[in-house]
Amino acid sequence: MPEDALVTESNEKAAWAHVQTQPLDFPAGQQFAYNQTNYLLLGRLIDKFSGQPFAQFIQQRQLAVVGMPRTSFGDAHDVLPHGARGYTYTQYSDGRPRRSPHLQNLFEVFPPSLRPAAGMSSTAEEVARWLLALQQGKLLQPASLPTLWTPGRLTDGSQRSFGGKLTGYALGWPTVDRPEHRALAPVGGGRSAVFLYPDDDLAIVVLTNLQGASPERFLDALAACYLPDMRVADGFGLPPTLRALHRTLRQRGFSHLEEEVKRARRRDPAYALPEAAVNAWGYSLVEQGQLRDALAVFELNVRLYPTSANTYDSLAETYAVLGNKKLATQHYAQALQLNPKNRTAAEYLQQP
Repeated sequence: MPEDALVTESNEKAAWAHVQTQPLDFPAGQQFAYNQTNYLLLGRLIDKFSGQPFAQFIQQRQLAVVGMPRTSFGDAHDVLPHGARGYTYTQYSDGRPRRSPHLQNLFEVFPPSLRPAAGMSSTAEEVARWLLALQQGKLLQPASLPTLWTPGRLTDGSQRSFGGKLTGYALGWPTVDRPEHRALAPVGGGRSAVFLYPDDDLAIVVLTNLQGASPERFLDALAACYLPDMRVADGFGLPPTLRALHRTLRQRGFSHLEEEVKRARRRDPAYALPEAAVNAWGYSLVEQGQLRDALAVFELNVRLYPTSANTYDSLAETYAVLGNKKLATQHYAQALQLNPKNRTAAEYLQQP
């Protein structure tokens, strides 16, 4: 159904009636898909069993208990005291989103029925206060937190989430599952994120007003200021095999990457470097400004997975950033040949 069918306050009753006629997108438990209609359903349950509107229930049972006077519900129609308005670089052309070089005002509407999913404004300090209250048992029994934070599994036993660092989805909390420094990671609107590290007595809160800022990309780096072994430069976040390789190459130089991989394979014939993990390693180096080292990693991935369009795309992108148009064109052409739907490659190759 069109998005405006659920975000226009004047037709909420009609939208609710229409939703109830729609079939499931897939059998329960077989796939993961974020859908705010599910939060609408939760809100209706709270309305029914509490006998009051969702926003009022949260105000009384959470915000007032914690002491969050600057936290409130609202949207672009409301004047929020001391509120920072939202901005975006995204513009729509022929119904398709494109990034513009110019900022635009962000106009978002969240009718009451969708407030369980969106429409809350707060401050980093008050969100931090809420996190402390949650863990101190002021909002829920402490024994219920593991249930709240345990990611669900599909019928095939796997976990799914938004991708990237977010590997699972618990009861409204995306999760970052890894051997060290696991995190619970609520994210919202592409501009706000909270990483709670339950084993480390640490939480990081970053709220921005720029859609697409995606602060979840750098919250681990902020956490590393308090937990030194989380430094990305030291390979944190990489699988154990890649982290060991990363540490070796920091000492010897990434020009020895191929040599170190061959040496590891001589020691262990089953030594494996998964394509997605190697690609993520390369982009981690890009984010650290180590483009030449990233180039070595992406070149390795092309050699390991020569039939993957994604490996060529990543390598081409890095060559383009380094200003090597010849090699960027060559590898984007290969990426497009392997995947004719690669829009990034097609657009680059159309440039004069």
